[in-house]
Order: sequence, then C-alpha cells, then structure tokens
Amino acid sequence: MLDSFTHDVEGYQASPVVEDLIHWTMTVALRVISSAAFSLHMSWPTISIASPLRPWETPEGNLAASKSKATQKHEMTFQHCVDAVMKYLPFIIFFPNWLLRNSPFKTMRDMQLSSDEFRSHMTELIKDNQNNFDAINEDIKEDINAGKNDLLSNIINTSAADKKQALSNEEIIGNIFIFIVAGHETTANTLQACLILLAIYPDVQKAVQAEIDSIWATKKLGEDLVYKDDYPKMRLISALILEGLRLYPPVVGIPKEVPVENIGGQTITYRNKSVSIPPGTDINIDVVSTQLNPLY
Repeated sequence: MLDSFTHDVEGYQASPVVEDLIHWTMTVALRVISSAAFSLHMSWPTISIASPLRPWETPEGNLAASKSKATQKHEMTFQHCVDAVMKYLPFIIFFPNWLLRNSPFKTMRDMQLSSDEFRSHMTELIKDNQNNFDAINEDIKEDINAGKNDLLSNIINTSAADKKQALSNEEIIGNIFIFIVAGHETTANTLQACLILLAIYPDVQKAVQAEIDSIWATKKLGEDLVYKDDYPKMRLISALILEGLRLYPPVVGIPKEVPVENIGGQTITYRNKSVSIPPGTDINIDVVSTQLNPLY
C-alpha cells in the first residue's frame, strides 16, 4: 500500500500527487472494516496512485469477496458496490426496487445493481461462515468464540447457539450494512482530516513519525504489531486522531426532542440555571461549535 504512494505506474520511485485523498482513505477504511467484519484481507488494488484506473477497474475482485468454491461472478467488485451504495443510498432507500431496476436511465439501474451486488457478496460471505461453523465438531461448537473472531462470525455463531433468537440472513445483512455505513465514510473522513493536519504541521508529523519508528524499532524482522502491547505506546497517534475528531467530527449535529406526551416539558440545568423546555421542542446540538468552544 505504502509503495503505491511513493512509486509511479512503471514501478519507479517517485512522488505522485494525491489528487483524490478521500477516495484513497475510503479504500483504506474499507479494507480495515472488511478485516474486522469478515476476516477478509483484500490486497491493495494498484501499484501507484498515479494510475488512471480506480480500484474496482483492476483485475482484483472480479469474483466475490469470499473464498467459497461456489463463488459466482459479479458485475461489481466488493469495493465498487460498497462505494456505489454509499453514494446512492438516499435514492436506493427512497425509490422502489422495480423502478430502479427497470429505469431507462443507466444511473438509476446502477443504483439497484449496486444494492443487488452488495446483497450477493454478503450472502456468499454468510454462506461461507455458516459452512465453516457447521464443519466444527460439537465440542468446539459450544464455544461461540471458537474459530474466527470477526463481526460476521460472532453474529452467526451467537445466532446459531440460540435457535429461539436466531437471525435470518436478511437480519444479518442488515446488521452488517449498518456497521459498514456507520464506519466506512466516517473513518475515511477522519483519516483524511488527520493526514491534512499532518501536512499543515510538519513538526507534529515528525513527532508522529518518530513515535512510529520507536515502536517498530522494538520488533524483530518479520514481526508484526500486537494490539495489546503496541497500542498503548501510540500516545501521539491517539492524540492526533482525537484532535482530528474534535476539529472535524463525522457527526456534526445531535438531534433531540422533548416528547409531546411530556405535558410538563423538560427542565435542564445550563450554567447553573434551570431552563424549562416546552413539549414538542426540537433541539439540535451543534457538535462542531461545542468542540471548538473553549468553555467545553
């Protein structure tokens, strides 16, 4: 991955300009989420960010994301369909499937195609995990933590362990979809903000680099990072992420409402004074202003 930012399309060392930073941070975020959610380790899609091709236009990913022998061919890679679903989500929710699928406009047909492809990829991943779970012997099956420890496996294992509250495939896909929607673009935006901050403040960039170098200096050749041992050492990195979230939060407003049924309204304390809010009042907490206000 790092080589693609320091080499040109011919493989020679260079300094290509990052013209679409959010695209690449979303590519990184999807791979992190895919690993955490599905134990799916997706290869980096290009040898150089200077390549005119997008990740979904590369040979990688013509088949489904799963390792199933019954994997079917797809019209969209996992990366492509997730990006498209995120882009067209309001339209996919608002318009009925039959309208999008039979629309004379290609853009609208692509909206439904991205939704169908996402469901197809997820169905294959669920089938793979269910097959793996069924293959485990009964003694191990009683331990829901056996095998892979990703989000999808835990959902399937927990669901299988309690038949009365077992989730259908549709419910599992819904849970995974919320996880991706909540984590994909928000994570990418935070990474983008932090990288821009590092570019603006080179002294901080050098300090973060020194911290990374000091952590890797304790590793032997071929040894990888260990979360429980190495994460506590990442004090500057953690501070950078928290500062990025403070300055550029992914959620800019938190809506609240006093229920109409609450006839007496609601009383809150603000700066040591009681404030009465009448029923039916809508309140939106401005997260950006709050986190930039010295009082808070």
